[in-house]
Amino acid sequence: MTKKHDDQAIAQNDDQDMKDLEEMLEEVKSDKDNEEMIEKLQAEIKKLQAQLAEKDEIVKNAQLAYLRAKNDMEMIQRQSAMKAESMHQDLLIKIVKKLLPFVEDLRKSLENLSDEDKNSPMGKWVQMVHDRFIKALEGFKVFPIPSLHESPDTLMHEPIGMQPTEDKKLKWKIIQVFEQGFYYQKENWDRVTIFPSKVIIGQ
Repeated sequence: MTKKHDDQAIAQNDDQDMKDLEEMLEEVKSDKDNEEMIEKLQAEIKKLQAQLAEKDEIVKNAQLAYLRAKNDMEMIQRQSAMKAESMHQDLLIKIVKKLLPFVEDLRKSLENLSDEDKNSPMGKWVQMVHDRFIKALEGFKVFPIPSLHESPDTLMHEPIGMQPTEDKKLKWKIIQVFEQGFYYQKENWDRVTIFPSKVIIGQ
């Protein structure tokens, strides 16, 4: 092998080494660029995550505000309905109180009629008018207070006297209704006493 060939071989080796170094440098540079890109992407991801968390918080607050507004609206509607019902009830009771004395007069008239008079045209007419009044009141959810042979209820009955009774089953029970009471039946099955029944208790 001549010296010229040796120099060419060395030059070729040097060129190859240079290319290898350049490739290594490119790889290193590429890795560095990738790291920078990854850092930028990570920073962008963190920024997007922060924005997403902020939007989630806004959505959550909006949902809470909606629920509060809905609850407030439902409460206002319930209060309005209760107020309207109370006004209706008060007005109804006020009107009914003016009618009940007439109903009581009819009832007492019937009690004082003999069997013969009850079967007379006049007696039947009084009974018919009384029954129609009671039916009309029931249409307004106003009912007579059950009293006779019942145990006295402090909310519904007003004892005005006591009488001896030979029937042991009627002791401390109502044996006579002196004045018929009435109550108003509310939607929730509560009862509002309009007039208590004035009653006689057996002893």
